[in-house]
Amino acid sequence: MEKKLSQTCISKVKSKKVAVIGAGVGGMCAAYELKKCGIDVEVIEAGNRIGGRCWSKRFTNRDGSLSDVFAELGAMRIPLSQKTFWSCVNDLKSALSFPDPGTVRTKFF
Repeated sequence: MEKKLSQTCISKVKSKKVAVIGAGVGGMCAAYELKKCGIDVEVIEAGNRIGGRCWSKRFTNRDGSLSDVFAELGAMRIPLSQKTFWSCVNDLKSALSFPDPGTVRTKFF
């Protein structure tokens, strides 16, 4: 019965547009999961970038080219218990650049 109820709810929502407020990790995961269900989603973000508190700043070399050096200016580690996040990461592996601090040289200040 529970599965039938959720299918009914999703079929009703498919004809609507859903707004997700905030393009942080939670908002982007929510939007991604809704899109997988075939729901029309619009993400609304007040800032000029996505990612929320997760923010990697990549530095440039003196000649203006991108350096291999970057700094984490927000959340750096996301625990494995955040299953929705890691599910999205696994689905989007080829589209993401998510450095693993265990394999990338890391300095802590």
